[in-house]
Amino acid sequence: MLTQLNVSGGSSGLSLPLYESQPYEVKDISGLGPVPTSLTEITYSDQDGGEVRLANVASREIIISLHLNPNYAVGETAEDLRRALYGIFTGLSEITLSFVDDVVGSMSIKGWVQSITPSMFDPNLGVEIKITCPFAYFKSEQVTTIASPVLTGGNFTIEYEGNAPAGFQFDVMPVTTNMTEFSLKRVGQTYGFSYYQTVNAGNRFAVNTRPGEKAADLWVGAVKTNKLGGVSSFTAWDTLILLPGSNVFNFTWVGPAANPLKNVSWTNYYLSL
Repeated sequence: MLTQLNVSGGSSGLSLPLYESQPYEVKDISGLGPVPTSLTEITYSDQDGGEVRLANVASREIIISLHLNPNYAVGETAEDLRRALYGIFTGLSEITLSFVDDVVGSMSIKGWVQSITPSMFDPNLGVEIKITCPFAYFKSEQVTTIASPVLTGGNFTIEYEGNAPAGFQFDVMPVTTNMTEFSLKRVGQTYGFSYYQTVNAGNRFAVNTRPGEKAADLWVGAVKTNKLGGVSSFTAWDTLILLPGSNVFNFTWVGPAANPLKNVSWTNYYLSL
C-alpha cells in the first residue's frame, strides 16, 4: 500500500503522508496506472490489414489534488501553503516524485511541472498539480549488483523482477593481461554489444545499456574517455534489455584467462504502482 509521496526539485522538497491532513491533505493522485501504448501502423496496398511498424509507451500525466489545511493557531494561512507549493512545483522545472510503498519500498519517476492550479475562492481550498513524465515507468530505488557473475560456458543469468523493460550496467576489468576484444549478447540473439579495441590491464571499461543513458567509457585511473564511437551500433544494444523473468546473456573475450566481467547491476522498473 502506498503510504507517502516525497517530492524533490524546485526550491525545496516536500513530504506528503497520504493519510494525514496537516498541512496538505492528498485528496487524489491520478495517472499511476499503466500507460497506453501508442502504435504506428501501415496498411497494405494489395491486401486487407496492415502491420505495426513502431510501438511506444506514451508519456505519463500525473495529477495531484491537494486540500490545504493551514494551522491558523500559529498564524499559518492558505496563502502561505499555496506559495510554498509554487516554490516546489515551479513551472518549466524537472522534479522527482518518490512513492513509498510499505511492501516494495520506494519507487520514483521524473517529470516536468505542466501546471499548478489553485482554487483560491473555493471554500475547499484546493490545489491541482499536473506533471508530465516523458519516461513513463516507475524506477525502484533498490540496486541489485552481482560482483562477479557465475559463468558456465560464458553464460550468466539476470533474474529480473520488474515488469517494465530496463537496461543494466557492467564493468570489464582485465587484471593481469591486456584484453583485445570482448562481446556481450543475449543468448539466442545474433547481435549484441562488441568492442574490438585493447583494454589494458588495470583499466576499466564501463557500460550502461539503460535507454536514454547508454554509455561506454574507458577509465584509465580517474580519466574517463567516451568510447561510444568504437562499439557496435545502438540497434544491437537493444538486445541488452532486461525483460521480466530470466535473462540469459553470453560474455566472451580475448586476452586474460580470468573472467574480466564485473559489477553487473540493475534496478527494477514498473509499469504502474
